[in-house]
Amino acid sequence: DALIAIQVAVCLVLLIAGGLLIRSSIRSVEMKTGYETARILSLDLNFPDGFGYTREKEVSEVQALQASIRSLPGVEEVSIGRPPAGGGLRTAAVAVDGQKPAAGDSQRIFYYTYVQPNYFQTLNIPFRLGQGFSSANSSGDAVAILSESAAKELWPGKNPIGRKLVFDVASQFHSNDELLPVQNAYQVIGVV
Repeated sequence: DALIAIQVAVCLVLLIAGGLLIRSSIRSVEMKTGYETARILSLDLNFPDGFGYTREKEVSEVQALQASIRSLPGVEEVSIGRPPAGGGLRTAAVAVDGQKPAAGDSQRIFYYTYVQPNYFQTLNIPFRLGQGFSSANSSGDAVAILSESAAKELWPGKNPIGRKLVFDVASQFHSNDELLPVQNAYQVIGVV
């Protein structure tokens, strides 16, 4: 009788945990993300080692794939949210307005990524302030677009447009061939 009671208790715990998992999954699918998800297809490309893919060949393959996808009926936009062979999440210590990033300041560690100029339009992510990447800011200056939460964290109650960011990636892990934000300062041109 004790063995049956233990089995029933274990089954009950598993049933409750399964129900909570299903409920959480449904909520995460229905969650408002702030960007288009209904008509978006996301691809993650990996070029295997040992097959002769140089950086130039990878870029060429991605550009060819973009052109092929762009030509499909019903496709409105194609964009990249990180560079080929770029890896996953990127973090950097951030300093603002001429300060130097403090190595031990975990409050100023932010995630960042690289996107193509049409990325925000492709996902229908609205700009709260400023503008997107365009030919208007093709001067070669380093520019950045921040999330609304990052802008509030860095400059609470202030307009971040035109302010400067400095990234320090020295204490963060990055792959050997990854493009790093090592320029002196990035000017904030937009908030999404």
